[in-house]
Amino acid sequence: MLTNQKGTIVYFEEFDYEGLKMALEQEFERRANKKVIESNVLKGLNLEDIRRAGEHLILHDGCMSFFQSITNNQHLNVNAHVLLYCWCVDLIPSSFSSGGIPTMNVHANEFLYENSLYTSEIIKKIETPFDKLQAFTNILKNSDGSDNKSDDLHW
Repeated sequence: MLTNQKGTIVYFEEFDYEGLKMALEQEFERRANKKVIESNVLKGLNLEDIRRAGEHLILHDGCMSFFQSITNNQHLNVNAHVLLYCWCVDLIPSSFSSGGIPTMNVHANEFLYENSLYTSEIIKKIETPFDKLQAFTNILKNSDGSDNKSDDLHW
């Protein structure tokens, strides 16, 4: 039994794992990335302009304050990882730095640049929930604790 956003109680007999898997396999982000590439609308943008745009990026409510609380807390000793579908990893670090958050580990797709200008190609690293799961698994595998920090992951 679940309650939806309208407060209506919804009953179900068993969870539909196959339906969830099919929904997660939808290629929304892959199609969106393809549109960005094919449209050439962003082609020629300068890397510094993209980073400046990131400084003005509006994150979800509470996101900035959450990361500020964990990165600025001297009693916490964590490496923060951010996993995104975002098609441009260059936006996020500048967004966090504008909020006073030090450099973090950002895992996302990347624009391909030539002479600091976007070529309209994307280096595809994370486009599906399964890609995020693989990235998450890799982070856990590569976290051996040698830096005496606890990995804190957010996506």
